[in-house]
Order: sequence, then structure tokens, then C-alpha cells
Amino acid sequence: MILSVFRSNPAKSFTAREVSGLLPGIALATVYRVINRLSGDGYLMKVPSGQEALFQYRNPESCSGHLHIKCSRCGCVWHIDDSISSVISREIVDACGFELLNSSMLEGICPACREGKEP
Repeated sequence: MILSVFRSNPAKSFTAREVSGLLPGIALATVYRVINRLSGDGYLMKVPSGQEALFQYRNPESCSGHLHIKCSRCGCVWHIDDSISSVISREIVDACGFELLNSSMLEGICPACREGKEP
């Protein structure tokens, strides 16, 4: 049930408390435990946040070898196409010698937030 919350909202990040609120009858401790297991198994990725930990669905079969971009306003995360990710990664290595990890997260403002709309 916890995984289904994430799978049905693949572009949205959730805290454990938010997931618990969507699934009455499942204890918050259970949600934390399952989120940790799902993260370890590759089904969830931790999304950088200055506050409470956020997690988002990650399909382990199709979510590797590329970068991600997060909207700093609404928190939505998108996958950057593999070919674009490799160009960005190569440019960063060439420019400063810094190698990005495949799970690296870039931040910006999504089109909907720039236009003042909900994504």
C-alpha cells in the first residue's frame, strides 16, 4: 500500500508523515520502516530537502544512468534524458574535474511554477 502511494504519484515527493496521513490505520513507524526498505531496494529515492526527508518513486529498471531535476518551489522531480545527462556530466568533468553520480539532483524552477500555476 505504501509503494502504491508513490507509484500512483510518480512526479511527487512525500514525507513519511504525508504517506501516513494518506493511509489511516498504518502506523507512522511502519511507514518509516517500509520507506527505508523500499529505498534500499531501489524503489524510492531520497529527494534533497532542507527540512523533513522527502522520498519519490523510482523505477529501478528505468531510473539509472541519468540525472534528475527538482523544482525548488513545488518539489516535483523529473528525470533528465540519458543522452542529455551524459552531456551535462561530461561537461562538468571537462570544466572542473568533478564527476556527478547517476542519482545527482539539479534544482531549478519548473515551467508551471514560473508561470504561477500548480504543476
